Amino acid sequence: MNDLGLNKIAAAVLASALGFFAIKEVSHLTFSHHGPETPAYALEIPDVKASSEEAVELPFPTAEWVAAMDPVKGAKVFKKCLSCHNAESGGANGTGPNLWSVLG
Repeated sequence: MNDLGLNKIAAAVLASALGFFAIKEVSHLTFSHHGPETPAYALEIPDVKASSEEAVELPFPTAEWVAAMDPVKGAKVFKKCLSCHNAESGGANGTGPNLWSVLG
């Protein structure tokens, strides 16, 4: 291969890279996405201080919903969960993670 052959290969590689970058930029300019100025919905996150021990009023579950719960039925359903999870304080993870103190 002569001296000019190596220059042709290098020029072809550089031209290909430049072409890929150009295609990327042109497609970005053509199909650019601009999101809305305000979100379609907003989640209200309660302001909780890390050092505070105060209870935070959560939007769900409501007191009426909790009062309608049946602990016997809940224990029966939770037995299915115990096949994969552990619910003991400081217990090891099973197929699923330990569920101790997940809620409350």
